[in-house]
Amino acid sequence: MNRADRFDIAKGIGILLVVLGHLEYISEPLRYFIVSFHMPLFFVISGMLMCVVGEEKKEPARFVKGKLSRMGFPYLVYTIAYLIIEIIYGHFTGTFQKWTFIQDIWQGVCLYGISVLWFLPSMFFGMLILYFLRRKLSHKATAITVVILTVSAYGLNFLLEMYRSATVFELVLSELYYPMAMVLRSVIAVFYLAVGYYGQYLISKKKIELNAPLKIVIAVLLLGAVVFLSRVNGAVDIHFLIFGNPFIYIFNSLAGSAAVMLISSAAEKYSGTIPGRIVRYYGVNSLTVMATHINFYVLYASILLVIHLMQYITHAKGYLFCPLIVFFVFVAEAFVIEGIKILKKIVTPKEKKLSI
Repeated sequence: MNRADRFDIAKGIGILLVVLGHLEYISEPLRYFIVSFHMPLFFVISGMLMCVVGEEKKEPARFVKGKLSRMGFPYLVYTIAYLIIEIIYGHFTGTFQKWTFIQDIWQGVCLYGISVLWFLPSMFFGMLILYFLRRKLSHKATAITVVILTVSAYGLNFLLEMYRSATVFELVLSELYYPMAMVLRSVIAVFYLAVGYYGQYLISKKKIELNAPLKIVIAVLLLGAVVFLSRVNGAVDIHFLIFGNPFIYIFNSLAGSAAVMLISSAAEKYSGTIPGRIVRYYGVNSLTVMATHINFYVLYASILLVIHLMQYITHAKGYLFCPLIVFFVFVAEAFVIEGIKILKKIVTPKEKKLSI
């Protein structure tokens, strides 16, 4: 059994939550629950994988090159694709706005990220910071530094919001908000990456292992707490640096992430079954799904399709509407994923020849 199966299952669950969270038709309490931890989950998983792989042992040039290949290149490609789609869609619908397009270019260039692409620069710089902290500092010093950075980030976020309000009518100064927000997101990402890294480190060193039923019980208890506290804290979004009560947000994000990891670990023995393979497939390709389901209009097209199908369904429309949308999104995403794989195969041989 591949030791990474639990991580792929967790990412599969995570990307399902991402798609569901972007669906405007779900209930408010469900949305609060999902957004309270679904993006921190991906940072935590990446931190755990950094520990499993031993990323800090890699040479700096190799580490940076690898991360640029996995995050920088997709960021560039998807940013260009988004801008092209924006032009085409705006032209045919008559909704193209020059200022919005210019602002999207700026957000792409300053690494704030257009739409869901905010995730990639935050992950890249977050991993870069944690990598160099681990290479230069002891475990204790790294942990202390991460805590200081995290506390500082939440404090600076308050000041950044004041800055944004004060410069809302200043063209140049207001646009400086975006690179500053990107930096804060990256620092906050370091916290979740470090939690994942040291969580995995402790598990491996202490050889902590719980049986599957106990994992599920703990996960249910954690998720129950998140359900309650997410309603207390309301709408949060790491993308827009909205956290509500920071203490509740941190608890929910860690408790929710831990619960998903426990469930994924308990389900790992079923990873070879058809449902397990499907979840792992989307987990492995979670970045593609995240980057394409909104701005490639996959979600929008799925909504239109289900609205059309609803006229032929006579029973349980309310129960079927959202599940059907999610189903068609993931069916469509399978074609997107495989299409991108084919394009990579076409391009890769040329790249190899050039490298020789």
